[in-house]
Parts: sequence; C-alpha cells; structure tokens
Amino acid sequence: MGDRQTSKRLVTVLRHSAKEMNINIDSNGFVKVSDLLSMREFRHLTASDIKHIADHDEKKRYSIKKQDGELMIRANQGHSLQVCDLNLKPVLSGRNYPNVIHGTRPHAWSVISREGLSKMRRMHIHFAIGEPGDPRVISGMPPYSDIIIYLNLNLALRDGLKFFLSENKVILTEGDEYGFIKPKYFQKVIDKRTGSLLTW
Repeated sequence: MGDRQTSKRLVTVLRHSAKEMNINIDSNGFVKVSDLLSMREFRHLTASDIKHIADHDEKKRYSIKKQDGELMIRANQGHSLQVCDLNLKPVLSGRNYPNVIHGTRPHAWSVISREGLSKMRRMHIHFAIGEPGDPRVISGMPPYSDIIIYLNLNLALRDGLKFFLSENKVILTEGDEYGFIKPKYFQKVIDKRTGSLLTW
C-alpha cells in the first residue's frame, strides 16, 4: 500500500470506523498511533511513517500531538463518528470569506436544488473558503466537483445557522435542525463544465 492509499485508509478509519474496529477515540477525535499500528492493515508501518503521512498530507487532514508519551493522531474534519471538540473556530461574519463554496456532482444537483445540502451521515456539511485554484484553499471540495454552490454566508448567519473553521481551513456547519442548508442560502450555482449559472 503506497502513501496515498495508506492515507486514504487512515482518514477513513479516523473519520468513520475507529469505534467499530475497537480503536479508542477520545472526545477530541484523537486515537493512539500505537492502536492503529496494531491493526492488520497498518502493521507494516511505524509511528514515523504515520507521522510522515500526516505531516505531508496536501489537504492538511490530520493533527498530531504527543500525550503522556503517546503519539496521537486525528482527522481534522469529515467525521461521521460523534466527536465533541475538533478545535473549530466559530465563524461570526462573512467579511473574511467572500467565496464560501460547496462542490458536488451533476447527478446530485436535482435533489440539492429542491432540498438543499445535507450533512447525511457526517457531523458537518463542508465548504471551501475560495474558488478552485485559490491558493488559500487547502481542502473542502472534492476534485470531481462540477457543480459549484456559492453560499450566502451572511444570510445563513443572520438566520442563526452556526459555522466553524477547521484547522485545515474548511468551513463546517451542522446545518439547520434537520441537518440541511436550504436552497434559500445559495447565492449562485455554476456548472463548472459550461460556466453557466444554474437556477433552482
């Protein structure tokens, strides 16, 4: 398994499956690297390998720390596991975030245009803090995204929705009480393939 495949599997375990694999995960989302290394699929790695993967991840998906002599790792966002404290900073204004965008696939747009964005099984809905190609954007939008949804962040904040900034500069929200960002909060939607504005 190469670094890319290992990283993909590692982030899946940290975000979604640590508990079902009997890996202890603390309230901040951290797990012991030694626990990961006891898993069959990571047994060929060392703690240094895991640290290298985390330190060199282009999307800055991981945080590493030492606690009581143990190396600990967590995914910075994207969890379906309930994690209490991911060191998120509240976003109180859209002033510093003129382009807050969510990317999706064309086949999902027909549902999203009617119902809005859903957090589905995850803890949060994710938004990038800029357009594709913006150097500030580390993470937050999958590369396959052809439909780009621009959020009216100030309107959503005024209506009481809560937003947070993760350590790797992704804006996160739980959405409304049903886990949705309704279409009324969409500022504009663009089909990246054609450059055309979409209506909803």
